[in-house]
Order: sequence, then C-alpha cells, then structure tokens
Amino acid sequence: SSGINAEYGHPRHLLRDTSKYKPFRELSKGNTPSLKNLVKHYLKAEVQSGAHDSIEDARGALQLYRQHRPAWERSLKMQKKRAKADSQVGQVAEKVDGLDN
Repeated sequence: SSGINAEYGHPRHLLRDTSKYKPFRELSKGNTPSLKNLVKHYLKAEVQSGAHDSIEDARGALQLYRQHRPAWERSLKMQKKRAKADSQVGQVAEKVDGLDN
C-alpha cells in the first residue's frame, strides 16, 4: 500500500495510508485504490507513467494527504473516539459479568 511504512521507524499514530482512507477507497468501490488513480483523479496529474519512481510516488502521496488533511484528521479523531468508547463499553460489560458470578 502507498503511504509511509512503519518499518521505517515512524510511530503508528502518525502514519497516513492512502490505501486505507475511506473516501479514497470509495473512489475504487471499496477496493484498495492505486496511487496512480488517486493522483490522476484528485491532483489531475500523472505518476507511474514510465519507470517506477519512488520519489514521485512519495510526492503524490504527500500531496494527497495535504489536500485532504483536515477531513482525514477529523476522521482519525472520530475513529479514536469510537475505539475508546467501545473499549469502555467492553470494560463495563466485564464488570457486570463479574457481578453476576
């Protein structure tokens, strides 16, 4: 997938993967979107038209992130809030189950 990879030492919470961002996935009908198609659609530019160029790919991914940053970050905050709420519900359920025993 495109985006910055965790194996390079970036903290997981700072990763932004263009293949996992929901609006980008919707463009490809729920499938993993190609960076080439994302750049063509959103940036009206061409990448990967000749030999593979990882610098060109990185620039395209970064431009996509910058263009969509506000909405992308809001969606991540909402995901984090939902995950926290789900975790709290699970903890309460465990306590209730413990009272029943």
